[in-house]
Order: sequence, then structure tokens, then C-alpha cells
Amino acid sequence: MLRSGWYATLEARLYGSLPGAAGTALALGNVAAVAGALLPLALSALAQARGLEAAMWLFLAGPLALLVGLPRRTGESA
Repeated sequence: MLRSGWYATLEARLYGSLPGAAGTALALGNVAAVAGALLPLALSALAQARGLEAAMWLFLAGPLALLVGLPRRTGESA
């Protein structure tokens, strides 16, 4: 889920927000990758405890977080 089609957008924003600090961006990316590796375990535990339907709703959280969290351009078109 964390490495789906929008992953490149998030990685580009990470490197863009830390100009001249590629090592820091790489380290932050690796920490996020460890957290992302634990996501399937957490989803399976949720599915076992609450049912598959509850776990499937969490897959909607990623795209919704992007829609809410990414700033929109205002004014001039790019």
C-alpha cells in the first residue's frame, strides 16, 4: 500500500522539502519503509479481530489522506 502509484509523489516531496540533505531524506524514507513493512501485519490483525470489511475500509485511508493533505495550487495554472 505504501509503495503504490502515488509513492513517487511523496518521495519527491520529501526530497524537495529537504534541499541539500539527501542523506537525511534517505534516512527518513528508510524509517518510513520499516513502518510500512509492519502495515500488512497490522491490517491482518485488524481483519482477524474486527473482520475483513473493517480492514478493507483502511485501504481507502491512503488516497483520502493524499486528497486532504497535499496542498492545491491556487491562482496561476502550472
